Amino acid sequence: MVQATIKSEYSRRMPDPVFKGVDRHILLCRAAHLPDGIPLDPNPRAQKTDHWLYKQVKSSLLNDEDGSPENSFHLKNKGITIICDSIEQLDDKGTFKLTFDSGGGKKQGIVDGGHTYKVIREAIDDGENGCPPEQFVRIEVLQGIHPDWITYIAGGLNTSVQVQEMSLANLAGKFDWIGDALSGCAFVDRIAYRENEKNSASRPYDARDVVSWMTLFNVDLYPNEGAALPIKAYTSKEATLNEYLSKTSTYKKLVPILPDILRLHDHVQLAVIESHNVAGGHAGKLAFVSHRKRGEHSLVFIGKNAKKKLYDGALYPMLGAFRWMVTHDKRSGTFKWRGGNFTCVLEILRKVASQMMASTKDVSDKTGRNPNAIGKNRSHWENLYRTVAMEQMRTEMSER
Repeated sequence: MVQATIKSEYSRRMPDPVFKGVDRHILLCRAAHLPDGIPLDPNPRAQKTDHWLYKQVKSSLLNDEDGSPENSFHLKNKGITIICDSIEQLDDKGTFKLTFDSGGGKKQGIVDGGHTYKVIREAIDDGENGCPPEQFVRIEVLQGIHPDWITYIAGGLNTSVQVQEMSLANLAGKFDWIGDALSGCAFVDRIAYRENEKNSASRPYDARDVVSWMTLFNVDLYPNEGAALPIKAYTSKEATLNEYLSKTSTYKKLVPILPDILRLHDHVQLAVIESHNVAGGHAGKLAFVSHRKRGEHSLVFIGKNAKKKLYDGALYPMLGAFRWMVTHDKRSGTFKWRGGNFTCVLEILRKVASQMMASTKDVSDKTGRNPNAIGKNRSHWENLYRTVAMEQMRTEMSER
């Protein structure tokens, strides 16, 4: 058993409207009084306070933000969410005792807001020049939560971080150049840049998707001469977004081919499925192909619809294989397509589509027909990449 005592200036208790025995306590506490030792067991992320987003949290806490109202931390930070075994009010001055039981795999403690907690505790440990005494932090305490629910609650709360990070980056103008690069395209308004804008009908993709696709083709970060593969673009959009925000200048080299990259995203979908069916296969029966019985998938970047569509685990290695088709334009300092234009890329796609689909089916069969396992399979990424490279070199030699 672990216990922590929290002093709250303002508090409110709300019984859960659905689950009997579950209580929610909202506490507004002085940040400088936040106790040490609250467990972080259920938080799915290790706390990294050197990240740019959490440097902003620290600036807000320390009143270092230009133009921001002083001591407004509690208005801008969503606070800390804690799951405990029990919460008891000790007096009429707002002193609460929290008890945590981590036995039997319960993993109670801070489920969301671990970075906020660490930033505050570091400021407190700095002594008299640390945490301002008039800063407040919002604490939400959940009591009576079944141990089996903790993982789902943690996942639900923490998936919002990368979306919020995207929204803040957009607010700071970090994606403005992408909108400019796509300004002449019919699909420019089909991409979401802010929280809650993403919509399956009008805006099926958001800035994180675009960043992950750009990463697949960034030959500065993943040179064609090296062994590094952009698998991270599939496995972690959060890590990919962080890389983009710290290395935006190299991503801007993709401006000349960015509209083509988005179009290639859809062309690959159509080409590999059609080639598989033409070869006598039945794409709709494959585990890595989504087949709509009603309605159609919208291929917004090429203005078409399709009944069948690849799951991302199958699509990303295929799309990433065409990194081979990107090279440096020494004149402009940007990137360009091998062969000089996008038509050359589509011609290579036409030639390798059936082979790509066959390779993906083989990996799918060997990995339990799990699309996610396909997307994490390094050998598969390497194989598809070699397929594109060899076909391009054969084509180049035949044209000499």
